[in-house]
Amino acid sequence: HWKEEKGDKQLHPLFLCLSGAGVGKSRLLQEFHNLIRDSIEHDSELGRRIEGAVVILISFENGTGFDSSEERSVLQGIANRMIYQLFPRKPSTPSFSEVLREIHQLQEENIYPDYVIRRLAQAMNRPVQELTIILCVDGIQQLDHTPGSKYSDFYYAITALNNLLDSTTGAFYICACSATITLPVDRVLAQSPQKRVFLSLKPLKGDQIIKTTDPILNLLVDDMGGHGRALEILFESIESFDNISTINPQCLADIVIYKLRNRYPQWVSESARSLNICLLQAIFT
Repeated sequence: HWKEEKGDKQLHPLFLCLSGAGVGKSRLLQEFHNLIRDSIEHDSELGRRIEGAVVILISFENGTGFDSSEERSVLQGIANRMIYQLFPRKPSTPSFSEVLREIHQLQEENIYPDYVIRRLAQAMNRPVQELTIILCVDGIQQLDHTPGSKYSDFYYAITALNNLLDSTTGAFYICACSATITLPVDRVLAQSPQKRVFLSLKPLKGDQIIKTTDPILNLLVDDMGGHGRALEILFESIESFDNISTINPQCLADIVIYKLRNRYPQWVSESARSLNICLLQAIFT
């Protein structure tokens, strides 16, 4: 559709990865290029494009949060992080704040994603139409958003990616983004006539990750519900005991909830803390 310059939004899907914390959204974006490459014919025109794609993985988390006092718009924020990600990763690589200061010194008014890609094409000495860009944006839940609204930084980021996908005059884009959500998807996203296809991830098989013949441990593994981060924390918690048979379920519940709260400070609100502890204790007993 891109090759035929069809600008219909229905023909250019945006991949959204929305779920609770610890499911593996960031890892999915890191593997996105490989997943695409493994799903197509390598000797096709699309396969050759994907094989030679420029992969840009940016985040609004982990030291690269959006600051409206420093960045004019979310669109420019995406472009700034694209520039930062394209820096070679070396001990001398400047921090994001340093890169942001250098960008400000350029005094360019139109530093947007397509501007970055045009400059990249010039640096590679290639026509921009020959470039395939896989752009993955992680952590957009950090952007301001009112559930169900189209007028928020969160939604502006989604719109910016859609505009890149719908463009038929520049590079060929494949875009994906992720967000941690605690509400149903239809309450987070605004109503839209656009077609939405929901692909649910299968839960992990805990017995294939934590292999044991101990009936108590098997029960605990099952109670994690196939949640990857919960299984990881359970495994770490159990390792602190010398013998599985000596584990006190209440003590283990306290350890698990403590580690979950450290990993995800907002996972348990103060008002629900006692309820969640009781639930974990009930599960483990």
